[in-house]
Amino acid sequence: VLVITALEHAPPLKWDDGWRWMLPEQRSDPALLTPDSARDIARSLRARFFLDGEFHSRNDSATLFLRLNDVIGDSVYARAVATGPLDASAYSAITLAALTELLPSLIDPGRPPPDVSAVADRKPPAITAFLQGERAYRRARYPEAQSHYASAVERDSLFAFAALKGALAAEWTHDSAAVEGFLGAVSPRANELPARYASFYDGISAYDAGMADSAIAAFQTSLEQSPRWPEALTALGETHYHLIPTGVALAESVAEEYFRAAADADSGFVPPLLHLAEIAVRKGDLAAADTIVRRYMDADPTYGQGQLDLMLRCATGGPTSVDWEAEANGQPLETFRAARAMSVGMSLPDCARSALAPLSARPAATAGFEWGAFLMYQNVLMALGEYDAVRTLLEQAESTAALGVPYLYVIDAIAGAPFADSAAAQDGWLRTTFGENYQELRAPMALWVASIWNAEVGDTTRLEHVRGALEEVARDADDPLWRRRGVLFEAGAEADLARLRGDTALAIEAYGSLIPSVRSANWNWGLADPLAVERFRYAELLLAVGRYEDAIDVASVFDSPAAAVFGPFIPASLAIRLEAARVAGLTREERRFRERLERLGRSDLLGEPPAP
Repeated sequence: VLVITALEHAPPLKWDDGWRWMLPEQRSDPALLTPDSARDIARSLRARFFLDGEFHSRNDSATLFLRLNDVIGDSVYARAVATGPLDASAYSAITLAALTELLPSLIDPGRPPPDVSAVADRKPPAITAFLQGERAYRRARYPEAQSHYASAVERDSLFAFAALKGALAAEWTHDSAAVEGFLGAVSPRANELPARYASFYDGISAYDAGMADSAIAAFQTSLEQSPRWPEALTALGETHYHLIPTGVALAESVAEEYFRAAADADSGFVPPLLHLAEIAVRKGDLAAADTIVRRYMDADPTYGQGQLDLMLRCATGGPTSVDWEAEANGQPLETFRAARAMSVGMSLPDCARSALAPLSARPAATAGFEWGAFLMYQNVLMALGEYDAVRTLLEQAESTAALGVPYLYVIDAIAGAPFADSAAAQDGWLRTTFGENYQELRAPMALWVASIWNAEVGDTTRLEHVRGALEEVARDADDPLWRRRGVLFEAGAEADLARLRGDTALAIEAYGSLIPSVRSANWNWGLADPLAVERFRYAELLLAVGRYEDAIDVASVFDSPAAAVFGPFIPASLAIRLEAARVAGLTREERRFRERLERLGRSDLLGEPPAP
């Protein structure tokens, strides 16, 4: 691992880790890898050289012998030897000394070796911690990896490489404060990173900021330098999976392609397997899911094992095959993750509902993710059309003063629930409290609720007042997040105003230009930032003007795992897609959307029967 790490800092070299191409028995016993076998691997990868060697220890010293082998000439091209004390922390210095001696032969004889000080000059204890983090990360042991990377940075504050990898691990543990801290440690020394890691740093920073398009561009720059790099492939998959790139209709399908490419590039790199397994279960391809899960479990990960087991069991045997009460008590977080994955696209709504019911009844068991469990439960009930149960759930939550619950009456009403009375009451409370035209209201989330409701009832006068208030927030708020939300929500209000005033072309352009600009941490569980309401209206408008395939593309975003708030809109978005496919003569798509609505029990949204 240390050799690979050092080569990252030695452009213009391009390298590949031969370990992934070795036979299983050779990985179990490297002595079985003969020079001829190594040369065959290198030749199959079109490599000019391959590097091998061995450590020898004697008394209190260790010696490393490295050989640079010429694939074409079938000979040893150069050798290097380095010796140091027999101390685990000294192995890194010995390795780097020998490697640096070989680098001129690799690049250009007579030319000074490239600077690998970003790794070589790091303190040995920091390098040891970093290597431990690398091993843990590859096995999806993210808390452990994050701890090791943090230790590396703590031991050597200039270790930007370790800080970057720490940010990656912290993204998986959803520790947004740690992500921010790691990226902050990278920033002053980002110019010391290898080229592909410099663009990768830009990508992680953009991803954390919720800027999907910028993240994709940066990760693709990294891939141009190393097309089989599994971490960049996985990062592209994560961006399509957890954010909404502009102009990408079926983002999960694109994400799946990147995850599969990452898994194929390196069989020992397991992070992409989790989402590949989730996708396979949701598709109903349980044989493939089982194979992926077995490969994932073989790495002994500490993230997602319980989740995947629950998903497979429920998808195979149905909701009653799992004792959800026991699971909610015994492993609430894994049950929660399984429910979240099964509720995406409402692919397994009965399983998701069965998992969420006991979680929602046990606030103590869901400490730290109470809101997520509650929101998903109401989403599943909404998708199934069980509006009385949704109202009861919201009324019970209101009694606990749960933040955001009153806003759900408005969102659910727009998504099709018969909650206009409660939504109007929420709007009435805002006007009573903050002025008839919301003149004293400056909280962007509350203004957004007022905006979408007035657009729903067609009150352009009040909507214009709200738009003006959002404009002030965007200009004057002290909080940067408030300012960003002010800009975004004002643009959404302008799109609604254009639609209500009959300027269809302007409205379509305005809806299509809305791009969220909040941190990715706000995406999963936020109500406003993912723009569910605005995307739904955009799809409706495209259907109304006869842009049927565009309407299907925009409405398909609600199948994305990026945001829980997409859940209530899935049935209505399927109805849009069904009608668009029917009118456009897209028979296969029409059948698929109809079948999905039927599985949800939503015959009320089927519209006209299919042609005989």
